[in-house]
Amino acid sequence: MKTTYSIFLVVATLLLACSCSSSRKSVSNNQTEPQYSAYLFVYFEGAEGTRKNQEQIRFATSPDAVRWKALNHNQPILNSDDITLSGGIRDPHILRSEDGNTFYMVVTDMSTATNGWKDNPGITMLKSTDLINWEHRIINLEKQYPAKFKNVQYVWAPQTIYDPKADKYLVYFTIKYRDDETLGFYGAYANKDFTALENEPVLMFTPKDGGIDADIIYKDDMYHLFFKGNSKDRNGKKAQSGIKQATAKTLQGPWKEHFEYLDAYHNSQTNVEGSSVFKLNDSDTYILMYDLYSSKRYEFQRSTDLHHFTNKPESFTKDFHPRHGCIMSITAEEAKRLNDKWGENTSMNGVIEKGLNIAESQALFLAREALKKEGELPRTYENDELKTSSYKSWISGFFPGVLWYLYENKPTAQMKKYAETYTTRVEEAKHITNNHDVGFMLNCSFGNGYRITGNPAYLDVMKIGARSLSTRYNPAVGVIQSWGTSEKWQYPVIIDNMMNLEFLTSVAQKTGESRYREIADSHAKTTMANHFRPDYSSYHVVSYDTLTAKPHAKNTHQGYADESAWARGQAWGVYGYTMMYRETGNPEYLEHARHIASFIINHPNLPEDKVPYWDFNSPEIPNAPRDASAAAIMASALVELSQLDKSTDSPKWLKLAEEQIRSLTSPAYLAETGTNGGFILTHSVGNHNKNSEVNVPLSYADYYYVEALMRLKKMYNEK
Repeated sequence: MKTTYSIFLVVATLLLACSCSSSRKSVSNNQTEPQYSAYLFVYFEGAEGTRKNQEQIRFATSPDAVRWKALNHNQPILNSDDITLSGGIRDPHILRSEDGNTFYMVVTDMSTATNGWKDNPGITMLKSTDLINWEHRIINLEKQYPAKFKNVQYVWAPQTIYDPKADKYLVYFTIKYRDDETLGFYGAYANKDFTALENEPVLMFTPKDGGIDADIIYKDDMYHLFFKGNSKDRNGKKAQSGIKQATAKTLQGPWKEHFEYLDAYHNSQTNVEGSSVFKLNDSDTYILMYDLYSSKRYEFQRSTDLHHFTNKPESFTKDFHPRHGCIMSITAEEAKRLNDKWGENTSMNGVIEKGLNIAESQALFLAREALKKEGELPRTYENDELKTSSYKSWISGFFPGVLWYLYENKPTAQMKKYAETYTTRVEEAKHITNNHDVGFMLNCSFGNGYRITGNPAYLDVMKIGARSLSTRYNPAVGVIQSWGTSEKWQYPVIIDNMMNLEFLTSVAQKTGESRYREIADSHAKTTMANHFRPDYSSYHVVSYDTLTAKPHAKNTHQGYADESAWARGQAWGVYGYTMMYRETGNPEYLEHARHIASFIINHPNLPEDKVPYWDFNSPEIPNAPRDASAAAIMASALVELSQLDKSTDSPKWLKLAEEQIRSLTSPAYLAETGTNGGFILTHSVGNHNKNSEVNVPLSYADYYYVEALMRLKKMYNEK
């Protein structure tokens, strides 16, 4: 992907940088001042995801301390469950060591998602030599120093600063006791390894009316301690709050409190906290930034003396919603290292290439194995055995489709030979008239083969198949019948049937047979009217009375319940209507696809990794099986929807698709080369109600996963 920002960040020759509210900068005679060229913002999230997901360490980078880009797609770079007692972090602070070779990070060990604001046990100390790999130690003040901190309620907003007099790093934080409303700042030196505190923390400074979120910076032989302070009226009630400072000649004090407020909002109803001050490199300007937590904004003011700040606050541009964090200067090499590890563009292209490379290896392996089964097509791999089906199965076209996409990505004689071989095995499906799946069977195999190679023999097969499929259309009802008549259903139509319409519109476009397009359009409109609930979730099966053309039954077959939202059904819906908008240009289809996508993206049971449970309403959630096939179908559809939808919602669709692809390309779902019977993805669900193909690989999961990768790759290459 062509991204000026990434190139700018990596080459990084800007003149801006800073130390994150850091210690005084001293460079010995044999040291060279590092050439800082970018910034690292360490923060926790304030808006996206669940509260538990928000309370995790995140990184963002900037070339100028104003334009910020989240790393790792705004996902955590460390798991709070692994580094804390509580399972959550807040208020991360990072500091570069005096020799420049080590990085120290401290965080509040606190999970409001789990414990609310009741209390928190302490802090976590972390250390790294590369900003990528971190060691940690948990500091529980109540247990480690019971004589003084047995009654401690809060240990908040830790920070670190180098003390040149002691030649040690001072860790300081806000303390509140359960039986005392006073908020004061305590500190203790870290040991040499930054794995513990050397001594029991002692009181450093207590502001007149209390304070939180201390941040110390050194300038002109003076330490400046910025904090969120309060003012109280004669009755002791808080009258005002905002950012104040205190100054001292040494870190041990005494500290002189300055009672004027520095932030632009102290006379308003807008709340600020989490101040952090840093200096721009090769400049006399300092930045005071703060968290406008109630309005989900971060703003800053400028100063050259740390006493007088610009009156008008300025805003960052960013693609995330940070809460209390801090900023540290980084070199071009460090910026590149972070970008290589977690950078959005490099990372996304890397995800795509990783997925396609593993897909290629797996598909070639599976192609060789399945050759041993004459005329069969891969279906799944279960109990260490390859399961296959004949051309008559609805899944028969998916594996040939995978091979065609991979051949399109990297044309080789071997891949083309396999694609042609397995496509031929599906040919007899062109005569099938007893079910609606001919579109699945032939469009994925012959349709992709014709699109890529232009082989006229493939189009001949598609023409026959389209005639066969059209025999299942009843103009009086207006839809294509999915299954045969039964005691329960007169004329059953399932949401999956939307996927067969692309085959009809494709053949219509290639042959001029407009009747096929009319059938597809009628089916889509009728399904839109009858298959969807007011919240735009879909029934699985709708059966029509053939005399009245009205639905007489709305049920499920593969979902948890008639009124539940079967995950793959919702995926078929958003894919089908996105495709129909592309094929017809009818804005009603686009709007319907947008509504279905909104249902999916806003559903409270959509997991954090965005790979849905097999049914959004399964009573087994959160222990219900995941369905990678549903995620793959959704992702492929949402990539296309993000390109077709010109509204401001477009980035949302792409973001969800990318999150799903990232998850599917992680070890949790992507098979290792040579495993999984040659299938690409693990953990899909076929028919949970029949305990059939549950938590296994499935050929259609692989097909839509590879299709989504190819759509993303094309999109990035065109930017």
